[in-house]
Amino acid sequence: MRKVTIVIAGAQKAGTTSLLIMADRQNQWMWIAASAKLINFMLGVWPYDRRILKGVVAAGVTIIVLLVLNLFSFEYALLHLGIAIVLSFGVFAGILLSLGLVAEDREFLRTLQL
Repeated sequence: MRKVTIVIAGAQKAGTTSLLIMADRQNQWMWIAASAKLINFMLGVWPYDRRILKGVVAAGVTIIVLLVLNLFSFEYALLHLGIAIVLSFGVFAGILLSLGLVAEDREFLRTLQL
């Protein structure tokens, strides 16, 4: 019964999301979404496991590196863009690889034949 209620609440939330955003009420939507996440966490319903932390850490480090890059000025905007692209991909991939690959990651790389 609990799973059915959560599914119904999720469907209602999806409809409410569109209406609130189209009505220029993003702040109300943000509070509703945050409340729903908190309630799910308190109920022990969480769709993620610890593997998600690797991506969060990699994204966080990448953001920090890009923020530091923005402290420097470049004569050409395209040079800045190129450095940002190379750094973001390299840092993100490097952090993920250093934290270790799970079976799904290895399978994905095999499908790419890397």
